[in-house]
Amino acid sequence: MKFSIKVALCIGMLGGIAAMAAGPDWEALGKRWWAHVQFLADDKLEGRDTGSAGFEIAAAYVTGQFKQAGLRPAGSEGYAQQVEFIASQINESESSLELLRDGKAEAVKLGEDGFLTVNQDTAKETEADAVFVGYGLTVPELKYDDLAGQNLKGKIAVYMSGGPATMPGPLKAHYQSQEERRRAIQGGSSGCRDDSEPQGGGSAVVADGGCAIRATDGTQ
Repeated sequence: MKFSIKVALCIGMLGGIAAMAAGPDWEALGKRWWAHVQFLADDKLEGRDTGSAGFEIAAAYVTGQFKQAGLRPAGSEGYAQQVEFIASQINESESSLELLRDGKAEAVKLGEDGFLTVNQDTAKETEADAVFVGYGLTVPELKYDDLAGQNLKGKIAVYMSGGPATMPGPLKAHYQSQEERRRAIQGGSSGCRDDSEPQGGGSAVVADGGCAIRATDGTQ
């Protein structure tokens, strides 16, 4: 009997060691993770836009996952927490965008040739010199910096969307995100202007030191 118990204990220990040696089932964990991504990124969720039906579906899904994980709710309403949002909206009839060169103003048609994005801190009117900064990217990993040597203090940075064809996709996607690009450019500039990447053999320089941009917004 003692011998049988020892054998059973040894087998149990060996089984535990084998399980530890095998480690986590990364393939299964990866599939679980990807299933979450697929659900939350589905077009049916409407981008999870604030206040949308898709947002509510996503919130309910996350709540269900929290419950399954055994997490205790810590919000004001279970897992939910009410947050106040303040919206800023452009009044196009009271807004304008112009390029100034040699004392002459060239109007930019909002919605077709250009657009304005605003937040609560946006100035009602801005006029500043425009500086072309290529793609406006700063990528430390590649020692790539479109802003090196540029004096952007009090100026508007004009850049092209995208990035160099030779730059790896993941790095390009990360550093051209709105947050990263603004962090790099707005360290000293008054604002940014985004221009679509030029087609064919056209010039990429859409503004230079002799050009200024004037923007007026009727923010509500």
